Amino acid sequence: MFHHANKTIKRLLLGFSMVFAMLIVGALIWVRGQQQEADPSFDAKVARPAYVTVHPKALIDEAHNNFHTAGGRYKPFATLLTNDGYQVVPNKEKFRSVALKGYESDYART
Repeated sequence: MFHHANKTIKRLLLGFSMVFAMLIVGALIWVRGQQQEADPSFDAKVARPAYVTVHPKALIDEAHNNFHTAGGRYKPFATLLTNDGYQVVPNKEKFRSVALKGYESDYART
């Protein structure tokens, strides 16, 4: 009698383990599909650019292993800034007085 009960328990545990493993794999696949990505179809056209003769520099922080970069996930934003007349500069150094010399700051995102 106990031998039969042990087999049943082992089968149940194996079944629960398989279902649990499938749920974990499914969750990982779902999370992977939810990653942030830049919208390549974003229309970054600017009808009347703010800066046509003078081109202020806009720094995008890339010095801290950021995954938001001017050529990556911030590409639509960088293109919008460029189309508005800014000169987009990927910043590869930590923000210090020397690295920021010659730049004005109205907005900072790290």
